[in-house]
Formats: sequence, structure tokens, C-alpha cells
Amino acid sequence: MEQKNLTSKYALDQAVQDVLMYMAQAGLPHPTKPTTEHLQYRVQHLEGDVKDFMHSYTHLMHLIGVHGVKRLDLQMPEIYAVAWAEVLTKLTGLLYNTIGTGAALGLDLVSAWDEVHAAHMRKIVPVTCLVCKGEEEKQATCAACGGSGTVRSVTFDANGH
Repeated sequence: MEQKNLTSKYALDQAVQDVLMYMAQAGLPHPTKPTTEHLQYRVQHLEGDVKDFMHSYTHLMHLIGVHGVKRLDLQMPEIYAVAWAEVLTKLTGLLYNTIGTGAALGLDLVSAWDEVHAAHMRKIVPVTCLVCKGEEEKQATCAACGGSGTVRSVTFDANGH
């Protein structure tokens, strides 16, 4: 399997291109004006993917709960390897089909991603550290803010976005 640079700015664009290539080779529709039937098919497909992901996630959480694990760690013992692989596969399938749905609807997911990402980044604002209160003499030894005098906070609107 070819390794891709997932930190690349163009990773989403490459994912969209991969899905478009699959859709073209599989003969799947790529309408510019999708029918209600096509939209219903795509939504049902996504709902199934969400259910599959939730099932695999619930199974993993059950395994972890049985063994009293307090913190998730991708380097957990082998007993979790199959469950982690299933979660990864289902979550990746959900992403793949989400991209496919956007492509099938003729949406520009890359531009939309840039806009949504920018909106999320605007929610992060510096807030004065509550431990050292931004006081210069205390900042140097403050573990909470690392000496910067500020910490990052995320703001949400009334809908939790």
C-alpha cells in the first residue's frame, strides 16, 4: 500500500481525487443535479457507515472497560489491536463515503474544508493564565502556561459550535 503524507496541505484534495477515480472506474454516478433518489441513497449509505463505526467503537469501549483502562492509548496491548483496526477501518470508510457523497453532489469539499477549518481556528483565543495571572515574575516558573502568561481557550456559540 502506498504511504501518503497526511500532514500535507493537499491531503484532502488527494483524498477527493482518489474517491473520484474510484467512482469513475466503478461507474458510479457523479451528477451535477442529483435526484432525490440519489440523495436518499447517499444519506442511507452514510447512516449505515455511522452505525458501523459506532458499533466498532462501542465494542472497543467495552473491551477497554472490561480491563479497567482509564486512558486510551494507540499503543495498547495486542488484545485491542483487532478492535482498534476495526474502528480505524470504519472511521476511514465513513470519511471515504462522506467525500464520495460530496463529490457525487458536485460540492467543492476542499474549499469548504478551508472555510470550516478557518472558522474553527478563529474560535481559539488566548486567555490570561489563571495560575500566574500573566504576572511576569510568576510566569517563568508557571507549568500551566509554560511561561507565556496565556493559555488557549476555545469559544463556542449558543449551539455548541
